[in-house]
Amino acid sequence: MMPSLFYRPAALLLLFMLGLTPARAMTLTTLDQQLSRQGDVSGTFEQHRYLADLETTIDGHGRYAFEQGERVRWHLLAPVEQDLVLGRQGVEQGGEMFRDDPAGIARLILQVMQGDLATLRSRFKVKLSGAPTDWQAHLTPRGEALGRYLDRIELAGDRHMRHVRMLMHNGDRLDIQLQPNSTDAR
Repeated sequence: MMPSLFYRPAALLLLFMLGLTPARAMTLTTLDQQLSRQGDVSGTFEQHRYLADLETTIDGHGRYAFEQGERVRWHLLAPVEQDLVLGRQGVEQGGEMFRDDPAGIARLILQVMQGDLATLRSRFKVKLSGAPTDWQAHLTPRGEALGRYLDRIELAGDRHMRHVRMLMHNGDRLDIQLQPNSTDAR
C-alpha cells in the first residue's frame, strides 16, 4: 500500500516538472466561455455534402467570416461560386432572404459557431468529451419536429470550432472542416 501512495505524487511531480499537467476535463460551461470569447474569426473551409438519394458526394471549398453574435458569411468558391449570410433572421443570398430554412438551420449554425450552448441545450441533448484543446460535442434533437429533419450534429475543435458534421434524417450529411486564419487561431 505504501509504494502506491508514493508513486502517485511522484508521477504528478514528474509531469509538472516536464511541463505537462493532467488535461482539464471539458464542461459545457468551459466550452461556452471558450467559444463566446473567440471574437470574430475568419478563414477557409472545405465541405463535403453527401446526398443519399443520389448516392453522391459534392465537394466544395471557400472562405468564411464569423462575426461574433451577428452572422456567418459563407463564400463558396467551388463547385459553384455563391455567397450566403447566415444570421438571426435566417439565410440570405444576394440580398434576398430564403423563405425555406428547415428547422431554423441558419440560426442553429450561428448558435453553434458562437457557442450559444444555453440556447442549443434547449433544443438538443448535448454530450461533451475531451479537453479545452481537443473537444467533441454530440447534439441530438430534443423535439420531434427538429428530429424529423435532423438526426444529430457532431462538433469538434480546440480554441475554435474546427469540424461540423450534420446528419440529416433522410440520410444526407454535411461535413465542414474550418481552418481559421493564423492570426485568429492563436
